[in-house]
Amino acid sequence: MKKILFVENRYRTGVWMCLASALRKDGYEIRWIVENHLFAPGPEYGPALVIPYPSEKDLEKAEPYQSQYLPSSDRAINYFGLRDTRHYGYYFAAIRAYLEKEKPDVVFGESTAFHELICIDVCRRLGILYLHPSTCRYPTGRFAFYRYNTLEPWGGSNETLEDAAAQAQIDAIAARAVIPDYMKKKKVSFRTRMERLSDLLFLCRCYYGGEHYHTPSPFRKVCLDRKLKQWISRWDQAVRQKFSAIEGNAVKILYPLQMQPEANLDIWGNPYRNQAALISEILAHTPDDVLLVVKANPKTKYEFTDELLELVETRERIIPVPRNLSMGAVLPKVQLVITVTGTIAIECILSGKPVLTLMKTLNNTVPACPYLEHISRLPEYLDQIREGTFPLASPREKIDFLNLLNRTSYPGYPYENILRDPEEQAKIIKAIRNVLE
Repeated sequence: MKKILFVENRYRTGVWMCLASALRKDGYEIRWIVENHLFAPGPEYGPALVIPYPSEKDLEKAEPYQSQYLPSSDRAINYFGLRDTRHYGYYFAAIRAYLEKEKPDVVFGESTAFHELICIDVCRRLGILYLHPSTCRYPTGRFAFYRYNTLEPWGGSNETLEDAAAQAQIDAIAARAVIPDYMKKKKVSFRTRMERLSDLLFLCRCYYGGEHYHTPSPFRKVCLDRKLKQWISRWDQAVRQKFSAIEGNAVKILYPLQMQPEANLDIWGNPYRNQAALISEILAHTPDDVLLVVKANPKTKYEFTDELLELVETRERIIPVPRNLSMGAVLPKVQLVITVTGTIAIECILSGKPVLTLMKTLNNTVPACPYLEHISRLPEYLDQIREGTFPLASPREKIDFLNLLNRTSYPGYPYENILRDPEEQAKIIKAIRNVLE
């Protein structure tokens, strides 16, 4: 009999509870680690370690937790004003003791909150498999189990598409006739506004109930959102002053900003999470006659900073893109795309647009998507662009690449939708059973 442990992550915990119920019926033992007490599952879902919020005495007694990676990945530190990291050692000791005692075969959780990242570290040390179920972007309607805090998929359905079906999907992606599931906009209604208000009030309860390490203070959140409006205004002003330069004949590189805080960049692309510094480095390693087109994320959040806005406003070679302008309208105007871990890499491979990635993933198995290990090598690829020798994927390579993404993923969307859609729920449970078997 296998023992499975789930790691609480606010509302995602409801999804874990749904899966835990099904797996318990299969005979699996279920365990939990809970950081936010108000999201703890009931005892009918299996025994849980609900880690007490630490007192000042607990923090003083805790052994220091040495990690260069965690502070740079922790959204509470990077965005929400937390300065003290003594709680790392306290949670590390509690999580390690529990995992050593329970010895789960597999841990399921996200890789976003500090306690999940600590759990991932402990799992690595103890040789326990940690899996993060998350959308795989393309093909749509599918997800993968990512190992630990990486974009490396574990397992997969081994399903392949017939060439004609694969080509139809490739054509739709290249024409931007389909978009990844996570990019689909939710309809705003009175009900969704009330749900959002209820959520904010509940998170206030969490904060004032003692959860200070993942939940921002209401005051800090209000200040951040006010600041974001100022940043957006500055961006829009810079667009009015500079965007017309995109019509010139200069070689142009596109860098699409990735939303933050998100695991996609803060965790999976951690070395490049400071996007202002990355943009400066790209400019430093490109000739003066090359322009850098910077596109804002459609769901603009805290990736905007004073440092980034100052760069956009003052550096002549940066062209900011209007926030409501589609990627389809921008791509024909640039010769090369650079991304860290963005979905744009897949879209470029399948549409024949030169692209480089700064983190190594499945995308780099295709020669048409080189891994840019050092930004200092960027001029080599610019020379290839000018000479017309940059490698582009053949029709066969595109089909094989799409099937690689298909084989290493499963049908389904493992989020709150499974709580109201029995068919989607069945898909996710089937995929988990496949991984466990």
